[in-house]
Amino acid sequence: MLNAELAFLGGLKFQLVTYSPYRSLEGFRNDMEEKLNAGDAGDGVLTKETLDECVAAACKIADQQMLTVGRFRLTPG
Repeated sequence: MLNAELAFLGGLKFQLVTYSPYRSLEGFRNDMEEKLNAGDAGDGVLTKETLDECVAAACKIADQQMLTVGRFRLTPG
């Protein structure tokens, strides 16, 4: 059944695209580390430890979201 569905969608030139949040989190971390290294961390609120905690919390949330089952309901026209 799944193979038929994928062939059908391919015939319609329909693409199933899923974007992962992990690349964005990596970019965020890199940007914040650049600010830390440049000494532009504001009034000392941002430290390496707080950045690590923030990114770990964001990754945990992303992990939970990636493991959930997307649900939707089709309603008549």
